[in-house]
Amino acid sequence: MIALETKDKRWQEMREDLGNRLVNGGFIEKRDEKYIYGNHTFGKVYGIQVINGTPSQISIEGMSLQFTYDFTNYELNVWGTAQRFAGDSYSVGELVGIRELLIEWQNDWEKRLDGSK
Repeated sequence: MIALETKDKRWQEMREDLGNRLVNGGFIEKRDEKYIYGNHTFGKVYGIQVINGTPSQISIEGMSLQFTYDFTNYELNVWGTAQRFAGDSYSVGELVGIRELLIEWQNDWEKRLDGSK
């Protein structure tokens, strides 16, 4: 199971990889870097936040809904009514796609991290 500290360099790599996967999956759009002023932080580039909350959970904020993903049981929870982000929505099929993307991302990183020990 993945359990990294927020400031761990590998966590930053994982978060960047997840951002790219969400872009490639068509769930979010990467912002054009020429329109980003100041530091090119993850939130400015991808328009979302991926928060390493508990040892076994991450939260994804800034999409049309807030998601919590649990590494222990591969569970994707959807929170709120998206009032702050009204104007976008996800079908059940898209939510399943996001969950599958997260499971694949988790499995790939568990293999990488096991190899680095």
